[in-house]
Amino acid sequence: MNRLAMAVLAVAACVPAGVRAQGARAEFNFGAGATVPSGQFSDHNPMGYHVTAGVGVTPPGSSLGFRVEGLYDAFNGRDNYVLVCGGSDPCSRQSYAAGLTFNLKFEGMLPYNERPGERRRGGRSTLYVIGGYGIYDVRAATQPVFTPAGVVGYANRTRAYGGFNVGGGLRVPAGTASIYVEARLHTLSQDGIRFVPITLGVIF
Repeated sequence: MNRLAMAVLAVAACVPAGVRAQGARAEFNFGAGATVPSGQFSDHNPMGYHVTAGVGVTPPGSSLGFRVEGLYDAFNGRDNYVLVCGGSDPCSRQSYAAGLTFNLKFEGMLPYNERPGERRRGGRSTLYVIGGYGIYDVRAATQPVFTPAGVVGYANRTRAYGGFNVGGGLRVPAGTASIYVEARLHTLSQDGIRFVPITLGVIF
């Protein structure tokens, strides 16, 4: 998880300097909200929470941009299974998913009928779709194991995954910044891990 945080900071430091020379627009986003587990992952995890931060680049005059984003999702875990303890992972039902994603974003303005002589302040609201690939560090109870008593239980194990995400959002101008609402489905490569962060955040 520390490696992911360092990677996000490194990207955030390097991208703006590189894009300024090309005339592209760089922007930063910070957000938080609820995370809804999906499919098999919801068997042992209720709704959780998340925080996210990223940096994006959009070429001049283009609707297609690129965003690198780090996220951390946490879940308290249900008590509907036998917890098996052991190994280097803590004996806890709590799960988490920390990730670094690399995404393409396509953004389009909402229609607005401007009246004669009226000037629109602060820009226009936009809808966008976003998706890409990411690397994730996850602790979750996904693999069944047998206890010494012969009972099937689950152990919270930490491992790395690759995965894809896709979703969309609404961006609304607010002074020199923007407020955004976004939902994305993250599907990891194995063990049926899927979750949907619903984010409220700011872009500047």
